[in-house]
Amino acid sequence: MFVSVDTAAILRDEVAALREQLDRKTTECTELKCEINVLQQEVVDQSIEIKNLNLKICSLESTHNDTVLLLNDEMCTLRREKLDQEVSKHDLKMKLVDERKKNAQTKICLHMQYTQLTSLITAIVALRKLDACEAPWLFTQYCYLDFHKKWEMANSAKRQQRCFNMTTNAAVFLEATLRNIDWDTFTHCWGDAFDIGFGNGLRQSTLGINFLQNLRSKLSVANELNYTLQWQNYKYIGAINTYTITNAYGVSYPFTISATKGAYRWSDESSLKMYWSFGNDLKSIVGNSTLMGGKSLLRSSGQFALANASLYMVYVKSTSLIKSPTDPIYTTEQSFLGPFGSIDMIYVGVPHEVQEVLRYFLHFAQQVRQQEPDLYNNITTFNYPTPVLQTWLEDNVSDSSLCPISGFNSLSDLSFNFDTVCDPILHRPNSIEISKVHNMLFATIFANLNDTVDLDDACSEVLSVFDNCQLALNSTLDLLNKYSTRELYGIWATQLYESVRNLNIQWMQLGHYSFTSPIYVYHEPVLSNFNNSDILAWHALYDWMIGVREVVSFQGDNGNITLLGNTMNTYAQPVDVSQLPTVFALFAQRGVQYVTYVIIALASITSAYISFSRGHVEGMNLFKVSSVGGIIWIGRPLILVRSLTALCLLSTANVVLEMKNGMSYFTTISEQWYTTCLAANEVTWLVGIVNDLFIVYTNEWTHKYAFINSIIVWVTSACLATLVPVQPTITIDSKCQVDTLDFQVRCNLGDVAIGSLFRLLLLCGIVIASNCLCYIATRRLLKKPNKAISSSFLLCGSARYLFKQDKWKCSGVFYLDTASAVVNGLISFRHRGTWYVFDVKTWRLHKIEQTLINMMQIEFKRVIPLVDNNSKDLQ
Repeated sequence: MFVSVDTAAILRDEVAALREQLDRKTTECTELKCEINVLQQEVVDQSIEIKNLNLKICSLESTHNDTVLLLNDEMCTLRREKLDQEVSKHDLKMKLVDERKKNAQTKICLHMQYTQLTSLITAIVALRKLDACEAPWLFTQYCYLDFHKKWEMANSAKRQQRCFNMTTNAAVFLEATLRNIDWDTFTHCWGDAFDIGFGNGLRQSTLGINFLQNLRSKLSVANELNYTLQWQNYKYIGAINTYTITNAYGVSYPFTISATKGAYRWSDESSLKMYWSFGNDLKSIVGNSTLMGGKSLLRSSGQFALANASLYMVYVKSTSLIKSPTDPIYTTEQSFLGPFGSIDMIYVGVPHEVQEVLRYFLHFAQQVRQQEPDLYNNITTFNYPTPVLQTWLEDNVSDSSLCPISGFNSLSDLSFNFDTVCDPILHRPNSIEISKVHNMLFATIFANLNDTVDLDDACSEVLSVFDNCQLALNSTLDLLNKYSTRELYGIWATQLYESVRNLNIQWMQLGHYSFTSPIYVYHEPVLSNFNNSDILAWHALYDWMIGVREVVSFQGDNGNITLLGNTMNTYAQPVDVSQLPTVFALFAQRGVQYVTYVIIALASITSAYISFSRGHVEGMNLFKVSSVGGIIWIGRPLILVRSLTALCLLSTANVVLEMKNGMSYFTTISEQWYTTCLAANEVTWLVGIVNDLFIVYTNEWTHKYAFINSIIVWVTSACLATLVPVQPTITIDSKCQVDTLDFQVRCNLGDVAIGSLFRLLLLCGIVIASNCLCYIATRRLLKKPNKAISSSFLLCGSARYLFKQDKWKCSGVFYLDTASAVVNGLISFRHRGTWYVFDVKTWRLHKIEQTLINMMQIEFKRVIPLVDNNSKDLQ
């Protein structure tokens, strides 16, 4: 086959073109592979950064969680003391945290609303900033309209009698609420209802008219009483709990422990049947939809709404709170307590005597855990979901006492719960959660269990987990046998027992012997007479002491009972890393880096000028690069930032979280001596600023003491940081405020001070005092120095008095070498006998003519004559 010459040429061209395309593709592939490798490396670098960030976040979460556990425990004992403690392994007073509890569960501190926030100042100030439209939903049962008790308001005669014992509580007086809210807003929302319930009746008498006219005036806070609201579960009391960390500058940064918002839970409530709130009273008298429609809420009125009916009858006929026919449980409960609608629910706080016992127990438990970590970790725990008293095992009991019948069995709720939902599907049964070692220790000690006691009795109420119960008790006794618990039990058991017995806290349940027998109210004291089988009771009481359970007194027209509630829901919230303040730290870090880079650049330029001038420089001036060059090239503000950063490091404790034997604890790490010396050397930047500011007074004396002053400050700061290091302090002091009364609470539980403002101010004082003392000593001990040779305006104050000038004067003219000029902020070059000098201090360019000099002194040819009248400003 023959191919023409032209065709061959064309084929060769095509082949060459294909080869070129192949080469280009190969090159592109190579470049693409390089880009892929770069991207892969970037991904690896980013992964490393993410891992490092995750490690930092984990460290922050661990430290935060352990601090939270400490504050939660200490808050339960309401300690008002400052713990100036050495944070060390041996003297550690802080919380030792079980490794299994890394995700600390924070508890909603509802008891703040009913215990700590009832003072006259706190409550009334909160009431005055309350939205007046929400005032009727404050949960309290009013007894009187006015403080003089002229007009009674209780919805039953027997409850009115009980009101005589409540007069120290301003919350039972409607006047306390009305005087402290915005009246215009209140009348806008509830004006019609108020007129029907109160206004129309009051306007029928002169006394009532005067009362209404004076109602807008507020009484002084000092004239009010305490203001305690009642327990309810138709709304969550939101709680924002924080603690603060204070740095060496005295600035405190808040960290959130738990944050929940108040919210109404009308569909899940179970307490309104006891009393449906004053808001519903007002709503029911507007219109004719209820038996109370159009009637008064004053007992003295001839139109009193409940004169011929009870609030319970209103429930049955006009609401869905009580369905008809009435549930047998409710009938029995009313025969025991009294009719629904008139039952007070009083929150019972933990007595101070009980808190004192808890404080000593926590101290004992921490001591045991540190000394015997293996035995402590070997303690087994168990959980009994539906405990029941041994005396009730043969009976059939119902669910929560706040709910209707959903079925009877021998294993059911012992009490009530804030989170109780009266729905058999959504209802969470009661449980005694014995999954915490501290519960086991507390219950075993105060139930007085030991090797001589038959443990079968102690576990008789948990038959379904009997073996687990005995195993847990035996493992607990193995630890306690190594310690003498008789002292703890002997001193505190009686006090604890009597305090709980005086409150008459009980279990309560409704049930019957058989399905044909009537329903009875079963109630037993939580504690028997030092019975060894009270171990479950002590478990539950410990939960109450630490805030996991509530105690509420139900007081009705027929009787009353104080019940221990079931465990409340707990909430685990992740650590908000964004709360870690980094803005100032980042600014300070960048400031320190900037100062370092500028000083390095200044030193490099100075070295270049030394080379250009062939060594014709004043070597002593080069030691002033920081004290003179730093002030000029960097400025006092950034120099101050660097010195304050060093002061902060010297005034801050280095606290780290360590793990050992399943425990975590805080400890301080001492810095190496050379690290401390380097940090102390940074304080001399502040010395330079002080010298520069005082130089207008010290003048020629400055160079006599400046060096020794810096040495004294350096050594003193290093010795102080090494011999007397800063120790962190923990102040546990719960400070709460009401954001919205009966709806939102905000508390700061304590402060962790890792830095010492006193130490920082002390170091600053040392700098100033050293400067003053050195100046005074120099003036007294040394002869008066000669005045500075040069008075040129091109020299800054510190250069004029700190630069060495003796050898650089010729024919009455002072000369400045180019290297020293750079330190002084003068960038210079010489051209044809003329110096061109740029002054960075004034941002101007000067032209200086070379003066006649002794030609035999060759070094003066390479230096700048500082003659102000011989220079020309070129700008």
